[in-house]
Amino acid sequence: MKKNTIVSLLTIGVLLAASSTLAGAGKISNGIVQAAKDQIRKGDSSTSCSLYLRRVLNRAGYPFRDFMANDFNSAMQKNLPNWSQQAFSVAKNGRTSLRRFLNSAPDQAAFLAQWPRKGRSGHVAIIVKESSDRYRIYQAQLGLAKAHSKRATIENLLYAPNSYGNRSNLRLFFPADLFVN
Repeated sequence: MKKNTIVSLLTIGVLLAASSTLAGAGKISNGIVQAAKDQIRKGDSSTSCSLYLRRVLNRAGYPFRDFMANDFNSAMQKNLPNWSQQAFSVAKNGRTSLRRFLNSAPDQAAFLAQWPRKGRSGHVAIIVKESSDRYRIYQAQLGLAKAHSKRATIENLLYAPNSYGNRSNLRLFFPADLFVN
């Protein structure tokens, strides 16, 4: 074979490997989002955010056992150890860091989100980047009859959706290959 042909075949192989990795992360996101939508469509009346998220993950093919919202990071390490996580603070640079991070993700990427709080119940949900600076959150909340989805801003995401304005740090979980170029 000629040198150019070998280089071309190697380039094609690298591109195919990269695209299959991206397709893997995309397939994971699609599965989770579809399961979240299905749970909402069927009228999931989960009484807690953690029960809703566990049902979504189980339906998407990730067998999770019971967990509390504040302990979700431990459940992730146990059930999906190959996933990555990134924490964001409500400090001054939190909005900028979160916006930069989410906007670097591909559109329709799904993130599992945790807002842990000491001494109080935390919150877990699914955040989907719809497009640049457009996000949707899929969740269930105590006191609401059914699981639901709604648009969210960066500012909304830094606050636990059920915290009534109380500040809480945000932790995002995502497939390790989500940001492969």
